[in-house]
Amino acid sequence: MFVGTPDTQARKEAKDATATGPNSLKITAKERVDLLKDLMFLSRELQHPPLFIGLLDQPVGSVWTGEVLREALDLQMPCLPDELQDHLCPKSLRPKLYCYFFHPNAPLRQAVVSMAAATSQWSRLRVATREAAVQAAQSLFRGKVWPDIAFVFEDLWTIVIKLMDDMEERIQAVVKPLVRMMRNLTLRLCDAKLGKPKDVEEAIKAIIPLLLKSCERYVHAQPLCFDVIREMVKAAHGTPLLSAYVQDLIPPLLVSLSMMENSSLLQYYQFHVDAANSDKGKELEAARVSHSRDSESMKLLRQLVPLVTEENAQSLAPRTRDSLTRGVGANTRVGVCDFWVAVCAERPSAI
Repeated sequence: MFVGTPDTQARKEAKDATATGPNSLKITAKERVDLLKDLMFLSRELQHPPLFIGLLDQPVGSVWTGEVLREALDLQMPCLPDELQDHLCPKSLRPKLYCYFFHPNAPLRQAVVSMAAATSQWSRLRVATREAAVQAAQSLFRGKVWPDIAFVFEDLWTIVIKLMDDMEERIQAVVKPLVRMMRNLTLRLCDAKLGKPKDVEEAIKAIIPLLLKSCERYVHAQPLCFDVIREMVKAAHGTPLLSAYVQDLIPPLLVSLSMMENSSLLQYYQFHVDAANSDKGKELEAARVSHSRDSESMKLLRQLVPLVTEENAQSLAPRTRDSLTRGVGANTRVGVCDFWVAVCAERPSAI
């Protein structure tokens, strides 16, 4: 026989919920229980159960920290003594917490950051935050495709370049894997064999100007930029991917023939050697030119010769003529001549 009690009871509960609205106490309690579960999971994931107690002791914002309780500062301070820090969060465990500085769960992230700030060895929280960001970026951006990171790639590249020149020893120790990951990521995004043609073209269109700008602004980043450009040229060999950028790549490479050497010191020696013996001065200048011909920049220029066409040669000729007449350093002027000699030999149809 149908009684009707379950349906009636269910309708009554639904009606009460609609009439009274959401229960703030239930919501707060659920959020707190979820946080406890997350802290437990974190402790189990790192295989250190005492960490749960340390995270639980960190101050957490809630609905109870209103105008009345805001002045009670002791409610927002850890209760456990400092002597337990090494047991709750030992030194061997602290590097594993870096990635959790950027956890999407705000209460969990706040608990980890509060513990980091309370630990005496992490008193320099800004350095620890940069260190955490470096290690987290290696996991976040590895294996990404161009549509996923196009909007943030320029900022990411600039940050990595600046981190390469960071004075903190801890940053210098952890930034090398990030630079290596960034280099491999850039090359993979520009490799037509590893991505969609449309994505590769868009990536090259954004990355080539970025590399050239980085070479001009950051001296310490020039070896990395030239290495990436060289590998991009190798990967694009036999394809027209870089043909549209030849006129932009060649002038900076010609200038770099003189910029990459220690010009101030060599100019000083050149001046005194010329004053003492003109023949020895010519020998020194010839040695400098010979060294520049074997440099990475000259190797890149030789690899770009097959990409010279009649169209980009017309826009390239005036710019190289300016480098020939007003270029700084004999290496640049000789490089212009060597480049056009190679173009005449390999690409006579473009002249």
